[in-house]
Formats: sequence, C-alpha cells, structure tokens
Amino acid sequence: MGIETRTLYRSSNGDRWHLARDTESGRVFVQHEANPSSGGRVSEIAVDAFLGTGARGPEHQELLRLIGTLVEAPSQAQGIEEAPPRQPDGDGVTVTVTTPPALKLGWTILHVADVAGTVAFYERAFGLERRFVDPAGEYAEMATGATVLAFAAHALIDRLGAHDRPAGGAPPHGTEIALVADADAIHAAWERAVAAGAAAVKPLAVMPWGQTVGFVRDPNGFLVEICTPAAAS
Repeated sequence: MGIETRTLYRSSNGDRWHLARDTESGRVFVQHEANPSSGGRVSEIAVDAFLGTGARGPEHQELLRLIGTLVEAPSQAQGIEEAPPRQPDGDGVTVTVTTPPALKLGWTILHVADVAGTVAFYERAFGLERRFVDPAGEYAEMATGATVLAFAAHALIDRLGAHDRPAGGAPPHGTEIALVADADAIHAAWERAVAAGAAAVKPLAVMPWGQTVGFVRDPNGFLVEICTPAAAS
C-alpha cells in the first residue's frame, strides 16, 4: 500500500499532522505523528472525525485553508452573496450590493498556562466533559452545547500573534463565563465547585429578578458564574 502525504502542521513539541491519501484505494485521511519523545506513534483519523469535533487548532485551520483553495469563486469562498446589479440610476452609475454572512457565537476561548490542568479542573469542579484535547496540549474544548468553552495555551496564542495578556500574566478584566444548573441542583453545583478548589467570590443569592447567582474563580483567575436559568421574558 502506497501513502502520499502533505504536511499540514508541526507543533512546537514536534507533533506533526499530514493530509494523507492511499494511492491504491484513494482513501483520504489525516495522519498524526507523535513526537519522538512520546514514542512517535502514527495514527490515522478520518477527515470528517478530524473536523467534526468543532476543533479549531492550527492543524484544523490549515486543513480548512487547504480545502478553501479548491473554491474558485472568491465571493463564494468568503461566504458573501452578491445581489444582481441594479439598473443604472439617474447618473448612469450601476450599483452592486453585497450582503455579509450572518455570524454566530461558536467558542468562548480562555487563554491559560496549563491546558490539561484546566480541563481536569473543569471536569472536577463543574462536571463538564472534555470534547477534544490537542495531543500537543495547547488547545482543548469542553462539551458545553452550541457555544463551546475552549482553552488555548499562552504559547499557542503567542505564536498566532494575538495575545492580549496583561502584565504579570493576570487574566483580562471583565472576563466571565456562566455555567447554568437547574434550581434543584444549584446548591450541589456550588458546593462541588468550591470543594474542587474554586475560590468563592460571592455566595449564591437570589437576585431581584428571581435568578439564583453566585461567583467563583478558577485556578487561572477567571470569574465563573454559577446560576440558575434566567426566567423567560
């Protein structure tokens, strides 16, 4: 069996991802090659499984970029629909109107020093389940529904040139995530978080609008709101 590969990404610790094709069957898949210090194991990942996790690590972004090069029409590649040209107006000028694509909130990404440790803490403290963990340990996602809570290592964000870390490594002011529990489980959720090491900031209390809300901090210093669902307006 012959395998043709194209390198997608190489992480700082030596892990490598390749887009691979079996020359006999034509099967296309992603090949992950672990770094030598961790054994150098090579594994195969189906393309749909690789992208279906919703992960947005640099190796996923590179595969998506490569797929995007197959789209010929620039307007379609950017997700922009062009309306038919309008008839010339009184000044003889033809106007083309473009409609930008609608955006949706997909991820809340917290920048942390220890991705694996943060994932383990959120599992213990809040009962969340991991959805994806980058083998290089620089990115992870939790199973939190339509909007994904993710953690990215400072080193990864530094390489991407997008770091906004304040002096001293403190988390940005005004950053908060909210985790929701039913009314009959809210006190157990609070106690579990504090017992797991979350620092209590404000105990649970019933707000004037009827919602029960409390605040803790995770080991990275991020503020986490533990609350019941908000009443429908």
